[in-house]
Amino acid sequence: MALTMYKSPRLRTTSDIYIFALSVLDLMWSTCVMPMTTIALLTGKWNFSETVCEFQASGDYSVLYSSPVTMGLAAFNRYMRLVKSKHCHKVFSLKKSRMFLTVFWLLLAMYIIIVKSATWQRFEFLPDYALCATIFSTKRSALVYYCITIPVCFVIPSFIIIFSYLHVYNAIRQHNRDISPSFHNRTNQTRLAIQEIRISRALVFVTAVFVVCWIPTWVIALAKRLQPTLKLHRSWKLVPVFLPFLSSAINPFIYAGNNPTFRSEFKRLFCLSWNCNGTIRLKPKAMELI
Repeated sequence: MALTMYKSPRLRTTSDIYIFALSVLDLMWSTCVMPMTTIALLTGKWNFSETVCEFQASGDYSVLYSSPVTMGLAAFNRYMRLVKSKHCHKVFSLKKSRMFLTVFWLLLAMYIIIVKSATWQRFEFLPDYALCATIFSTKRSALVYYCITIPVCFVIPSFIIIFSYLHVYNAIRQHNRDISPSFHNRTNQTRLAIQEIRISRALVFVTAVFVVCWIPTWVIALAKRLQPTLKLHRSWKLVPVFLPFLSSAINPFIYAGNNPTFRSEFKRLFCLSWNCNGTIRLKPKAMELI
């Protein structure tokens, strides 16, 4: 899906860049976390080096912290696009949107590196979760870490998401009241508004899936962190593993299901290498060799 958006100029708008960013995060999760965890579940042990363990944990936390922040930016973009449209291009030009994502992702990456370098924590394989995660050196360092991380990466983005989508919802309701029931009377501006509504709906669904899948994950993980003696069944311990996997697997279907432009571009890209009947399409040079 990220490849489709990268190769399709029609999907390089300021609205689509946040969907592209979220798809990149899903791709990072699928490549940095899922393979090693799947092998650990199948074999019952960690089969890789300590360096790979640190790589997996770093990718895990990068996606975990970047996803809510990116969703907050996407929600605020929707708010500016549909509610404050006159000022949207001043705040969310294509260049500025890329800059926002780059700056926030770099800051979060630096935060992870600084915390790791300050010996507040180390990364170890946890058999209960079948992945590498944080082990804090002291309870105080854990408390300081969560007091910084939870407000910055979850509370503030959640407030922005709720504020933005409430106003977007009201704007969409007003749009539905004003729109003409006749398709032939729709102007280009109205068609653009419909496209913006579809993008907003896709982002709302992605946010909802993230909340449903990640809130239980955080509740179980924090409960186990704050109460190490808490006994949980093995199935409950694997919830923080399977639900994020499910979130990443569902998101591409949400993007495609709510965006006809993406579906058409995906089919077009697919047919560059394959005919629609499923046979391989050879390039002219390859045909000459045959």
